[in-house]
Amino acid sequence: MTIVNIQGSGCWLVLLCATLLHAQQPDVGYVYPPVIRAGSTVEVQAGGYDFTPDMQFIVHEPGIVLTPLGPPGDFIVPEPPYWFGEKGFSAAFPIPREIGVRITVPTDQPVGPVRWQVANANGSSPTGVFYVSHEEELIETRGRDADVQDLPQLPVAVSGRIRKIAEVDRYRVRPALSGPVTLDLMARRLGSNFNATVEVRDSRDMLVADVADTEGQDVRLTFVATADQSYTINVFDLDYRGNHAFVYRLAIAPEPRIVGNLPAAARPGEIRRVRLFVDTGQSELSMLQQIVAFPASHALPVAEILGQAVLDVPAVVAISTIPEFVESDGRRVLTAPCGVTGLLEKERGVDRYSFYALAGEAWSIQLQSRSLGSRVDVTLDVENEGGEVVASNDDSPGTSDARLDFTAPAAGAYDCVIRGASGPRGARAAVYRLVLSRPQPGFSLTTAQQLSAPIGGQATFAVTARREAGFSGEIALRFEGLPGGVTAPEKPLIPADANEANINLEISAATATQAKLIRIVGIATIEGKAVEHAVLATAGGNLCPRAPEQNQTDQVLITTTMESPVTIAVVDKEASHTVHRGTTFPVAIDIQRTEGYHGDVLLQMASKQSRHRQGIRGPILRVPAGEDHALYPCFMPEWLETDRTSRMNVMVTAEVADPHGNLRWMMSKAKSRVTMILEGALLKIAHEAGELTVRPGESFDVPVEVSRSAKLPHAVSVRMEVPEALREVIHAKPIVLAVSELRGTLQVQTKVDPVLDGDWSIRLIASTLQNGRWPVVSQTEFPIRFVGTDAGVAKAR
Repeated sequence: MTIVNIQGSGCWLVLLCATLLHAQQPDVGYVYPPVIRAGSTVEVQAGGYDFTPDMQFIVHEPGIVLTPLGPPGDFIVPEPPYWFGEKGFSAAFPIPREIGVRITVPTDQPVGPVRWQVANANGSSPTGVFYVSHEEELIETRGRDADVQDLPQLPVAVSGRIRKIAEVDRYRVRPALSGPVTLDLMARRLGSNFNATVEVRDSRDMLVADVADTEGQDVRLTFVATADQSYTINVFDLDYRGNHAFVYRLAIAPEPRIVGNLPAAARPGEIRRVRLFVDTGQSELSMLQQIVAFPASHALPVAEILGQAVLDVPAVVAISTIPEFVESDGRRVLTAPCGVTGLLEKERGVDRYSFYALAGEAWSIQLQSRSLGSRVDVTLDVENEGGEVVASNDDSPGTSDARLDFTAPAAGAYDCVIRGASGPRGARAAVYRLVLSRPQPGFSLTTAQQLSAPIGGQATFAVTARREAGFSGEIALRFEGLPGGVTAPEKPLIPADANEANINLEISAATATQAKLIRIVGIATIEGKAVEHAVLATAGGNLCPRAPEQNQTDQVLITTTMESPVTIAVVDKEASHTVHRGTTFPVAIDIQRTEGYHGDVLLQMASKQSRHRQGIRGPILRVPAGEDHALYPCFMPEWLETDRTSRMNVMVTAEVADPHGNLRWMMSKAKSRVTMILEGALLKIAHEAGELTVRPGESFDVPVEVSRSAKLPHAVSVRMEVPEALREVIHAKPIVLAVSELRGTLQVQTKVDPVLDGDWSIRLIASTLQNGRWPVVSQTEFPIRFVGTDAGVAKAR
């Protein structure tokens, strides 16, 4: 983390236009690597936004221990290349900082996602996700984009990230046996907001198979491999975007992929035939049939049916408490309650089932497809005997599956009409399950997953009730695990006939700042029996849940908070300032402290901005106690476009003691932004290196030339910056060009090391000062090829 101290004077600031909803509160981004093996202790990087040094980490699984190892690192500003032109106006990704975290996962932790959150005295973040596996997990290790990482014998899983624009990650595998190989790329399930594309190419670079995640559902692909032949797997974003938060996990297994099954559910202890639809990499799906004895109490994993591991959905055949049929049974007239599993066949594209209802009867009709793993987006209509649609649903909240709560307007026969709105209708993968039932009196409850509770004030929980089948009684609420100093009303409840209640919590003025997971339980008497249901909230992290229930949690995070004693304002906030490319723009900031606070404050970039920043950055700037003005230095790279404005948002943090004496960092964002209009650069560097081919261990010269404006009456320093992998084997002493000098030569020394072999790009950086204080920078790159070892000669060819 870079902190710049400033003595006296004021501070200026540059703001990129920000989407600033809750920007002063922390936010989670990712964990890298994102997958952890059960029974292990690993150190990972937790990336997030607007982190402070006092972050509290909260994990939702009680057996998992998560321990931060230090303060946040520096801002990870996106690296070149950047979008320009029209794409340069698209929404910018937030700028992360990372904290080293040690995670310990018990051996018996189930496979699957684990939610985590962060909090500080400003509030809390939504939930993020990392994943637990029972397999050996690898991490990408390529030093350059052009390199291919060889993976060991299948099955194998590797975690990586697409960190910059146009990046392509490449992995090479060599299956030991001929047959189907299945890839499962997990990205959006981990909260990574990118749409992956996966290509499989053979040793001749011929395309074998590919798939693009145009629907935002992650990528799964099966292809046919030949034994002992090598295959390269390319992973990149659909729109060739890149970002440090684009983490993923690629699992590769020498097995087919299950894409559907009939039935989707069965009765406990039932013995029946199960049909599995299998993708073996051929043009048509194949089908396996098995007689299965279903367990009495739990869902049956597909792996148990096949007697082997499988990568993809469905993971289980559900155990149902109602009669279950399949379409091929020929049952078209249904009696509630029941479930029926079927296929949307190509010849018809529409399936119909009938039921008889009395006037005024309430019915619940649920149509599952995506939640079963199918790619089909289904629609559900209810038609009366005259063919008139009396009820319809396409997408239920949080899913493309359909659900209807239907009251029959008249006695008679009704048809459930099932259609596929999109997806592979007519394929064996187009499985659906229709569930018909008569709803029973009951209720469900929802609330927000986060609540900020100001110390010495009140916080309001809004709890919403969904009442079913005429239940109208009052619902009492019980709070479990409230933090110390936070008090609920004596008898909180949702009144009879009401659908919501606002429950006010009292927060003691003497309580400490803290964050804690709590539960809220609703209790009601229904038909003479006490019924309890946990209040559920929608959690974040998984961007492509197959069903809304996958993103529901009964754990609510309550955080006691304080107000920041410092605010900042941008001087000349309405002005558009002219700035030269490649220079540092000092932005004037006014600092307002509340009465009684006189400590140091830190000025820094806000993580959330509005457009692609294209390398604009600023430091973490310490302003001493008593200073009410500062200049915040914002560096504007030389490649910024001159036909558009650039902006930046800045925040202030201050260290304050809570009522228990704990020092906490409080954040506040500037309410305005600074607009900058770019003009031509004051400094440019060029090289005359040409196309260099060098043997490791040799020395070589790089002639350079600088052009500078008369506004820069200082010497120019020129240095060489090499990729991290080469820092120990290539070196050049910086040179200084006096005001009267335009040319110079960098003398470069190398060591004999095979890491040099191949093609590299070396960066040259020229820098000086404007007004004797503010950095001005120009840079360029030159290509170089190192050859000499057997490996280097092979790469050169």
